[in-house]
Amino acid sequence: MKKAENLKYLMGLGHFCSDINQSALGAMLPFFIASYHYDYATAASLVTATNLASSLIQPLIGRLSDKKELPYVIPLGLLLAGGGMSLTGFITNYYLILVCVMISGIGAALFHPSAARIVNYASNAKNRAKSISIFSFGGNVGFAVGPILVAVFVGNFGLKGTLVFIIPQILLTLLYLKKGKFIKALEGNHKKQISQKTSALKDDLGAFIRLCVCIFSRSIVAFGFSAFFSIYLIKIFGLSKEAANVNLSMFFAAGAISTLFGGALADRYGLVRLIKISLSIAAPLVVLMLFIDSYALFLAASMCVSACISLSFSPSIALAQLYLPNQIGLASGVTLGLSITIGGIFATVIGKIADIFSLTHSFYFIAAVSLICAVSSYFLKPVIINK
Repeated sequence: MKKAENLKYLMGLGHFCSDINQSALGAMLPFFIASYHYDYATAASLVTATNLASSLIQPLIGRLSDKKELPYVIPLGLLLAGGGMSLTGFITNYYLILVCVMISGIGAALFHPSAARIVNYASNAKNRAKSISIFSFGGNVGFAVGPILVAVFVGNFGLKGTLVFIIPQILLTLLYLKKGKFIKALEGNHKKQISQKTSALKDDLGAFIRLCVCIFSRSIVAFGFSAFFSIYLIKIFGLSKEAANVNLSMFFAAGAISTLFGGALADRYGLVRLIKISLSIAAPLVVLMLFIDSYALFLAASMCVSACISLSFSPSIALAQLYLPNQIGLASGVTLGLSITIGGIFATVIGKIADIFSLTHSFYFIAAVSLICAVSSYFLKPVIINK
């Protein structure tokens, strides 16, 4: 059992390697804009493309993994995620860059639902949210590290510095393959247990849909910040591209630290309660940021927003899996994948708002969606967990 529980650390490390690429793309946008003279909407379309490729596939992969064992999906996903991102610095054609980021997105789609399902299998009712928080923490640290890698390698070596993004994927793939047989056995045992008690477990689709409204709106806010936070700091506060990306990493780091505590707090105080509190704090802070002229205060407020949003991340995944106990892979694919599609689509919308009006107006839109997110959390159905 102890060996199974330790898998959450391996999956968290994989999540770290996968999500480095997603945040790196947002950090690359200022470099693409400077090198190829993209407008905001064109730059944001790269974020949309990778998220569409990733998120539309994730629920399908999740659903398939509920029915069939897919032992090599995780290492394949990692290699595609890093390989696609690595290639973006070696080509100049917009459409080829688009293909590369979509390949990276497909890699993320293969990894996320399968890894989240394994974390669920390796945990129990007493520590499920905590286990998911460790898994999520890995992803959030990856988000924090991605912009730093861009600042260091692309900032110093030019666009070809993106080659660095394939290295962690190769190392983690080798580590995963060593555990492959044990993971396959774990999945087989869990599915046997589920088949014996499926009749006692009922899916609550209505509650799951209400949760999706909350998660999707949260994703719009998160990806709005991810795509335009660096650009906002450059245009409004006059930071350099490198300095702005370091600030973006600080933004993600605040979220990563918060995620680590989110699961443990949710296990103790309740999933729905923690989601409500965290999002109810985040929304007013996003609105407040619109009226802050001080760079230091803006940065502090943004880090608080990141922390509050991320505090709800692990509990929402655990809640989705409880709403759909017979379709854990599907629940994970939607919450980790389709939600990103929504966020990615709206990244382009936000970019268009910035092109037509201003960057400030794009943050007005983000603030409005954050309020919708907070309100929707009050319609979530509480669950009783039998420990």
